[in-house]
Amino acid sequence: MEWHRMMRNVTALIFDFDGTLTPLTIDFSSLRTEVESLAGTYAAAHVIKDLSHLYTVEMIYELERFLGEAGGEFRRVAFERMAELETEASRGKELYPYAREVLRDLKDRGLKVAIITRNCIGALKNVFPDMDEYVDSVVTRDDVARVKRTRTMLLPCSRR
Repeated sequence: MEWHRMMRNVTALIFDFDGTLTPLTIDFSSLRTEVESLAGTYAAAHVIKDLSHLYTVEMIYELERFLGEAGGEFRRVAFERMAELETEASRGKELYPYAREVLRDLKDRGLKVAIITRNCIGALKNVFPDMDEYVDSVVTRDDVARVKRTRTMLLPCSRR
């Protein structure tokens, strides 16, 4: 199918950040270990093990629910630590060489451009400090209750 015909009804494009616009540099295994270590000060090992099938962000929310009153404190501490690790991993990191040119071209064609990420905004700003010039909307895990792989992360993009 011809590119122009395929794109004629497209008004916006949404990009993931890590691995799409920039190399993936965070060690997710290490990050998970850190969060599970923090979780161990709030919950028994078997509870944490029962959540091992979940992504780290989802595990944090599930454990928050399980912990009751202490859940909010755990969530805050866990996300603070994740943000520290993500920000650390983003230092010295660059966008892929083509990223700005592609995003600028899309905007010049009249398309809205958005980024969604499970990452924190601080890490994005380290890597892409001029993102406001290229992107209409950014949605991080801090902006939604449920992250990627759900429509809830896409809805804020459409409102901006």
